[in-house]
Amino acid sequence: MNRKRKGFTLIELVVVISIILIFAGFLIPKFAGYQTRAKDTKAINTAKQIQSAALSSYSENDGKFVAASVTSAVSELTAAEGAAASLEADGRLTVTFTSDGEGYKIIISDSAGTFTVEKGDPALQIYPKP
Repeated sequence: MNRKRKGFTLIELVVVISIILIFAGFLIPKFAGYQTRAKDTKAINTAKQIQSAALSSYSENDGKFVAASVTSAVSELTAAEGAAASLEADGRLTVTFTSDGEGYKIIISDSAGTFTVEKGDPALQIYPKP
């Protein structure tokens, strides 16, 4: 009896599928982390655009932040969703916006022109890295 064997046995197929599932189990958490970092990077880039728009408004208003002017400049010059500006007592400007369904806050200092980006509630600073 000289039978030629064609194809794979059921055991061989189960082993290969099991190996593939094990590798997928390792990769899925990595992809979720990459996705979170990509969303944060997008929000930081939006924050940089907001800072440019706010500083443009700052120079147009003789070196002062005016919340209404900043809000309109941000709406006109950026693609930030739901941006709203408010002025703090210490002269800092706070702009809240939404990116990919997550709430972010950018705090701009008028004296140095620097900014920080915070994510969520409670606030977690994502830029610059603490």
